Amino acid sequence: MTPFPTRTYRWAYPVFFVALAIGGLWIAIRDLIHWLQPDSVPWWFPLVFTVLLTGAAIMFNRALYIRVDDSTVTFAPNLLGRRVFARREIAGIRGSSSPLTNRTVFLRPDGSTLWSTAGLVWGRAGLQSLADYLGVPLDRAKSIRSYWDFGRWS
Repeated sequence: MTPFPTRTYRWAYPVFFVALAIGGLWIAIRDLIHWLQPDSVPWWFPLVFTVLLTGAAIMFNRALYIRVDDSTVTFAPNLLGRRVFARREIAGIRGSSSPLTNRTVFLRPDGSTLWSTAGLVWGRAGLQSLADYLGVPLDRAKSIRSYWDFGRWS
């Protein structure tokens, strides 16, 4: 099983990054045309910023997943590699009560935190299906918000 991020996360963040990248490209072209003073930021700096933002939009949009198989649970991406845990190490999933951070933690059998992730990215339905597949309880499921839940705080 491989839950992917919610629809909003897959589209809203890349659109935001691309809009920032277009702004950076516009600044680079403007500075190149007007030949700003030597003590100002070089014209190529916003261009590099544009390339980095576009790369981030593509990378984080397509590479984010949680993969569960018979023996392991893999959280990706990670800049230094993947986070791989044994499936038996996860005893439960708990949503946070904070609407700002909305951290969702994966718990060990002793109650300690194994891994945490943003609940907004996966959504309540995605985490519920993951908990059902793993056969573990999803505590505080009502506190896990998705972007579609804004304005409906209980």
